[in-house]
Amino acid sequence: MGVAVRDTVIAALSKAAPALFPRSFDGMRDWWPPGQPYASDEVTYPERTP
Repeated sequence: MGVAVRDTVIAALSKAAPALFPRSFDGMRDWWPPGQPYASDEVTYPERTP
């Protein structure tokens, strides 16, 4: 129940005053896992395509 209350409060604040509400997760969308070192033959991540 606490999670539902928190989500409701966050949704209400973001609609009522979006300029005052911190947007802490905006940078997570741009994050990409680090690649392998240049000397590594193993490739574990696909090439990044924006």
